[in-house]
Amino acid sequence: MKRQKRRIVPIVLLILAVIAAGVVFWQRENLEAIRLLAGKSSGELADEIEAQQQQTQKAMESYGDLGVRDLTPEEESELIQGTLTVEEAVGRITNSTDAPAQAQSDTESADTPTQTQQPDAEGEQRAGAEETREVVSRYVAQMYTIKAQFLGKLNQLYEAAKSDYLALPAAERTDSKKRSIAMHYAVEASAMESDCDDQVNAVLESLTAELKQCGADISIVDTIRQSYEDQKALKKAYYMSLLS
Repeated sequence: MKRQKRRIVPIVLLILAVIAAGVVFWQRENLEAIRLLAGKSSGELADEIEAQQQQTQKAMESYGDLGVRDLTPEEESELIQGTLTVEEAVGRITNSTDAPAQAQSDTESADTPTQTQQPDAEGEQRAGAEETREVVSRYVAQMYTIKAQFLGKLNQLYEAAKSDYLALPAAERTDSKKRSIAMHYAVEASAMESDCDDQVNAVLESLTAELKQCGADISIVDTIRQSYEDQKALKKAYYMSLLS
């Protein structure tokens, strides 16, 4: 599996590595990426990324089966390379299980008034938990969709960079030229990342507001935000390690 994780098109790695190495070096997660890179191999960093994703998934499980899942490292690579479309990725994110439909059915049954027409405390608790689960599920799906869309845009950059590289005479297709092309597209990639950050912040603000409205615990918001920042730093360190 680790070998599959490393099968990512070199020019894409160069684009991402340039960003991580200093084009937007003042961002906290880029400094963190450089720190994480010290003394670690690409394999170790890939394992840390996977472990971080699993840790976040475990935190989500406290809300029950959300019916959504994150993309695997292989799927992320396929998105960047264009062998998996954004629409296909979103379908995999949201259709990973039929549990939500069953959960909704169970909730409807639980919410059905008894013969005495008196709501019981246990039923209200179940209804509240289901409402919270639905809210978290909806916003986690949005987070994963934002990631899929971002990776799809990276594929567009890759195609443009690859076209520029292949247009060069064979004798000029050097590592130096690859880095020059990568730098050319780095500013656009940085702007894409900033836009992605804005979308994530908007989603988390809305999630916080809805959870408060439900009277639910909002600690999951900090968990999701930290996971997003940690994964960005780890992935930048990972891409940088592949160039070392």
